[in-house]
Amino acid sequence: MIYLRVKPRVMAAEGRTLRLCEVADWLGDARLRLDDMPVALPEKEGIWTIDALALIEQIQSRLPEETVYVLGDGTGWLHRQSAGGRSRRDEHGVAYALRAAAACVLLAVGGALAIAWFHTDVNMAGAQRALFTAVAGEEASHPLLLALPYALGVGFGVATYYALVGRRTVSPLAVKLREYRESIEKNARHDQP
Repeated sequence: MIYLRVKPRVMAAEGRTLRLCEVADWLGDARLRLDDMPVALPEKEGIWTIDALALIEQIQSRLPEETVYVLGDGTGWLHRQSAGGRSRRDEHGVAYALRAAAACVLLAVGGALAIAWFHTDVNMAGAQRALFTAVAGEEASHPLLLALPYALGVGFGVATYYALVGRRTVSPLAVKLREYRESIEKNARHDQP
């Protein structure tokens, strides 16, 4: 009797032959020596499904007298990258770096404009002047004593929210990245023949 649980995500280089212990956890008689059993999986670059039924067929072709039980979902994902861990998009490193820098600048400018337009909509300058007048007892046309800590607080708040400062087990950014990866895997499932 063999119990098999497919690993949810496996990363491997393109063309590398994988062993059973790399794509699934199994429990059974140690004398079966299944850890080093090579498994037939796609070797091209891309995202591929690891199906428990295919693994069972391969195990039973080697050990026909054994019964295999699947634990868990029965499906995992194999992420193949080209040799050396570089994908096709990395072949032109300078162009890729320039595109990444342009995207960062565009996102930073967009975020700054969004915050500026929000502050204009809610009349943040007027609110800060009124608060300064209420606290200090005198009027100021540009209350920097309130505006500077507020601006620093907004930056610190964003960094804290995205877990850039301090340690948190799960940040909203990590959740979005996981959703993005799952969406890619879901679409990869539909693209496979």
